[in-house]
Amino acid sequence: MSDHAAPVLSLRADLIRRRIEMGGRFVWVLKDPLSRAFFYFSDREFSILKLLNGRRQTPEIIKACRVRLAPDFVSAESVVTFLADAKRNGLITSSAGPIGDGETGGPSGQRQASQLGRSRWKNLLAIRFPGANPDRLLDFVTPKVRPLFSPLTFAAALLLGAFAVISVIANFDQFTSHVGIAATRTSGSWLITVIVVISLTKIIHELAHAVACKAYGAECREIGVMLLVGIPCLYCDVSDAWMLGQRFKRIVVSAAGMFAELLIATVAAFLWLFSTDGMVRDVCVTTMIICSISTVIFNGNPLLRYDGYFILSDLLGIPNLAAESSRLIRGTLRRKLWGLPAISNRSTQSEPNRNGVLASYGVLSGAYRLLVLALICLILYRFAETMGVGLLGGGLAVLILASAIWQSVYSIVKPPGVIESRWANPARRPALLAGIGGGLILLALFYPLPRSVLAPAVIDAAESVDLFVETPGQLVWALPAGNQVNKGDTVARFRNYEMEQEILSLDTRRKTLRTELASLQQRRSLDTQAAGKIESVSKALEAADNDYLERRAEAERLLIRAPRSGRVFAPRNQYQPTPEADAIQTWHGTPLDAKNIGSFFAQGTLLCSVGDVTQREAIVLVRQQDIALLRRGQAVQLLRATDPAGHHAGAVIEVATSPIIQAAREFFAAGLVDPSASATSPGATRNTYYQVRVRLNDSQHPLRIRSTARAKIRVERASLASRLFRSANDTFRFQP
Repeated sequence: MSDHAAPVLSLRADLIRRRIEMGGRFVWVLKDPLSRAFFYFSDREFSILKLLNGRRQTPEIIKACRVRLAPDFVSAESVVTFLADAKRNGLITSSAGPIGDGETGGPSGQRQASQLGRSRWKNLLAIRFPGANPDRLLDFVTPKVRPLFSPLTFAAALLLGAFAVISVIANFDQFTSHVGIAATRTSGSWLITVIVVISLTKIIHELAHAVACKAYGAECREIGVMLLVGIPCLYCDVSDAWMLGQRFKRIVVSAAGMFAELLIATVAAFLWLFSTDGMVRDVCVTTMIICSISTVIFNGNPLLRYDGYFILSDLLGIPNLAAESSRLIRGTLRRKLWGLPAISNRSTQSEPNRNGVLASYGVLSGAYRLLVLALICLILYRFAETMGVGLLGGGLAVLILASAIWQSVYSIVKPPGVIESRWANPARRPALLAGIGGGLILLALFYPLPRSVLAPAVIDAAESVDLFVETPGQLVWALPAGNQVNKGDTVARFRNYEMEQEILSLDTRRKTLRTELASLQQRRSLDTQAAGKIESVSKALEAADNDYLERRAEAERLLIRAPRSGRVFAPRNQYQPTPEADAIQTWHGTPLDAKNIGSFFAQGTLLCSVGDVTQREAIVLVRQQDIALLRRGQAVQLLRATDPAGHHAGAVIEVATSPIIQAAREFFAAGLVDPSASATSPGATRNTYYQVRVRLNDSQHPLRIRSTARAKIRVERASLASRLFRSANDTFRFQP
């Protein structure tokens, strides 16, 4: 590089500079007032920036660095790279042309400011809308809550929280049971309540950050609305807290939101302990979960760029922990890929003993963020599939995943810039890169991944036999449900007075015909007419005997006997999607209830079932578009509100070949199935279900009969491409 071509460099005068303590050492913080971005430099790095006085060219800066940083060796390449990064970040200006990165001279802060608006939409799962300056609000609130930042208040809050935790642990069985009850609520008003609780807690969370920042003398530049996975929340820009000189103040600002939520959880815990069952208690237990477990898992997780990340970054003394770890991993991969030499200079590189921490954090955080994003996309796809738009949901999920992966991959595979190309190995071929990328894409599209079908289920007794009313009549006696019976024992007895009269009439008629036939046979030798009537009377007697025997057989079926040994269970409450207008039900509750003695039961009424006392099976309703994936022997797990891990497992033993006409009422009472589900609408595959029987494995704690759950059926593996093709086929298939 010749002197006449080298630009004259200067550090921007409008940058805000502050020297702060971090991790047992001091670093320099530079804030760009236009882009609101923060940059961190060690004393050695900042000494290089101070050389940019607007009079030195790049070669002169390199010489000055070698003098100022002696006896350490400083290579020209490392200084040029460092200056190019600073120029790219808009920290320095040049009087003539690029430093080497291909950018024109002049300040780039305006360019970064213009990118600020676009960055709000960069993450589709956390969309930020432009906010407002909260100075007036904070000036009013902060003096009133400043006493809360005293050590005494903090200690009192910790003591109160510890007491709340001990109280919940002492009532843990009641707590878990109540969590399960609250989790099964599916009404629209309850879902709205949960969303409101989440929004309010997150609003308080963000305001706590803003107030803490203001209380310690830093500024909260902006408060606005954010859609966090579709849920409206607040966000606040407290990045100025990084200008605070003392580390403990920065940590308090970062932890203020979590502390506020844990305080809300503590209050909710005491309200839950002293309240009765109802909506208020359900809201309290939901608030406890949201403000404690979810807050610690998400906000306190340092692998995501939330509160825990900033606390860890401050504790480790590594500013921009995520950016530094990404830069280290990206630089290493780019050197391996493009044959770039390793540039070792302590003034522009992380300290060697921290590279291991940076690399470990980069790998863990990248894998975790990808996993969280994949789970969110899977939930999005599942929801879209249940709504009948699986292709749209799958396409959107793939687009989100592909966009996130491409942003990371492109930063590695993009060709070397002007500076990097000076040292790049030209033997590296783009074809190799394209081949690797294409192979990874094909692998992601066509590699068979585990797949499962989620379907609603009702627990039933294993190998149960349903008992139906075969002959209509009045119930005169019934064995209550829950009793043990042996094969052949009487379960219920009915009486049909009309049938009794008909049998009596048939018996009288056949006796009359038998007497008449005997008389005719005695007179046939003397009376020719009597001999001619014998054949017709014999046929009439035979018909009367047959009618009598048929009616007696029907009457015998008024006595309901157990077809097997086992326990008597109340029937599954049946739901008729299209009941007849003139249908009259003369009994209530379950048929074997004592209050139904004397009630009339129509033919075909499900009376009860007799099944195994300890063994259980599940009746699963599978949608028409999924039934083709099911086979006998496939593994099944039951997911319940009180057992989300699915400890109850089993296997498919029967798959129906025709859709259901009636479904158990428990499915609709739990909100697991659309009430319009039936086989009466051939084109409505979304509301058409098939019944699948699942035999559950032995368990020390058998599930309650008629309880509901969701069955997770492991079906054959399938690639992403085949799943999208199947969704497209289901979406655009035309049925005659």
